[in-house]
Amino acid sequence: MGEPKKTQFKVTESEISLGNFVVPVSEVQSCKVGYSKKWLAPLTATIGLSLMAWFAYELVSLVIRFSTAINVASTPGADEAASHASMVHFLEKLHLRAST
Repeated sequence: MGEPKKTQFKVTESEISLGNFVVPVSEVQSCKVGYSKKWLAPLTATIGLSLMAWFAYELVSLVIRFSTAINVASTPGADEAASHASMVHFLEKLHLRAST
C-alpha cells in the first residue's frame, strides 16, 4: 500500500493553506453558517424530565407489585387471586399500569 500522502496545512491570522490551496480567512468565515440553538436547552430539559418521570412511574408500579408479591408469599393462607385483584385495583386507582 505504501506510505500515505501527507498534506501539510497551516493556519495564520490572515490565511489558511492546505498544500498549494490558500484561502483568505475572510472567505472561510463567510462560509460558516450558524444555527440558533435556543430550542436545544428546553428540549433537552423536557426530554430529561420526561424520562425521569417515566422512570419514577415505573418504579412506583414495580414497588407496589413486589411488595404485594412478597406479602402474599410471606402470609400463610393468603388468597392469591384476591390479593392480585386488590393490587390491580390499587394500581388503577393511582392511574398506574395494572398489566405487564
